[in-house]
Amino acid sequence: MTSSHKPESAGSRSPRVFQAAGREDFRSGRKLDKMAVESRVTQEEIKKEPEKPIDREKTCPLLLRVFTTNNGRHHRMDEFSRGNVPSSELQIYTWMDATLKELTSLVKEVYPEARKKGTHFNFAIVYPDPKRPSYR
Repeated sequence: MTSSHKPESAGSRSPRVFQAAGREDFRSGRKLDKMAVESRVTQEEIKKEPEKPIDREKTCPLLLRVFTTNNGRHHRMDEFSRGNVPSSELQIYTWMDATLKELTSLVKEVYPEARKKGTHFNFAIVYPDPKRPSYR
């Protein structure tokens, strides 16, 4: 069974062909000896438009909740359970295009412990799990 598609544009790449032997068609239950799948990736799909910079004068900042530790480790996930959060929270208003370097500077501005010599910054993302009442 071979599936082929016409190229979407003249500048498309050559197809990549994948073969699988001894697979079973999940709809009919028939054994397939060989199956070739053809995929074409067009230049339009590859090219990403550069993201427009955020106009910080016109765009409202977001609230970023930062939790600090002094022990060199991230907070445990159970510290974020049942609606609780660690007490070491810093609330920083910033924009979606903020860099980690910029966030580091903002933390240093409001948290004197972060200004000590030898301080290392290590970032992790914690977000609500949509399937459970907990964080990931």
